[in-house]
Amino acid sequence: MESSLFLAGGVVVLLIIGWMIFKFFTRLLKHFIFAIVLGVIVAMFWYQPGTSRPDPNLGKFAYGVNSNNFLGVIVANDKEDGSWIIEKSGMKMKYPKSKVIIKDK
Repeated sequence: MESSLFLAGGVVVLLIIGWMIFKFFTRLLKHFIFAIVLGVIVAMFWYQPGTSRPDPNLGKFAYGVNSNNFLGVIVANDKEDGSWIIEKSGMKMKYPKSKVIIKDK
């Protein structure tokens, strides 16, 4: 008999505590949701990728102007000195743009 009273009392106490927590957090829930939505919007604009597009020549085949030999695949554009960085067999070399013919794959 006493154990059922303790059990009923415990359930009532847990329900009251649960109700108080629910009432407290429902008032703050809209603030949490607003903060999360605002944070996502700010992060979207803050970390927005730049307007610069990747060079369309990256990944294309490069051939020598004079020899017409295959030099490799263009992996980067060195804008400082106007040259292509070309990779062939895992080895990267720098060639002036005037010495390279670019062809699609």
